[in-house]
Amino acid sequence: MKTIVNKILLVAAAVLVLASCTKSEEAALKKIAGDWYYETVESEVPVQVYASFAKDRTFQLFQKVGDGAFRRYTGTYTFDGTVLDGVYSDKSPWKEAKSVTVNGDVLVMVGMKTGESITYTRKLVPATVRYHYSDALKSVADDTAPWL
Repeated sequence: MKTIVNKILLVAAAVLVLASCTKSEEAALKKIAGDWYYETVESEVPVQVYASFAKDRTFQLFQKVGDGAFRRYTGTYTFDGTVLDGVYSDKSPWKEAKSVTVNGDVLVMVGMKTGESITYTRKLVPATVRYHYSDALKSVADDTAPWL
């Protein structure tokens, strides 16, 4: 009888531990989930980037470098509340993992290797971008390589 009670307590403890992990993961995903926007000019070339992170750990990246259409990249990501990393749909990894801080509608990503910092603001991806893009080719020029 004692071993049955111990097993029940062990199972109950495991369920509680898993539930607490799920809540912390959900809280981390909630911080980053949504649409983010970044705009800059590099070497006199305008750059626009929309990053959309879903709670199911998938992402879409829409970027436009210079003139022309936005390019769309997709894949999956991991986020533990501090470190963001991902893999594109073609199984290629992001350039580097990012250290992330979110403060309201501001998301700051800092490259873990390069220290490069990019600040995004919360902004919905416009329908004109989300539904009218050029699918990114597997081999793209360096100036159109994905920003993540």
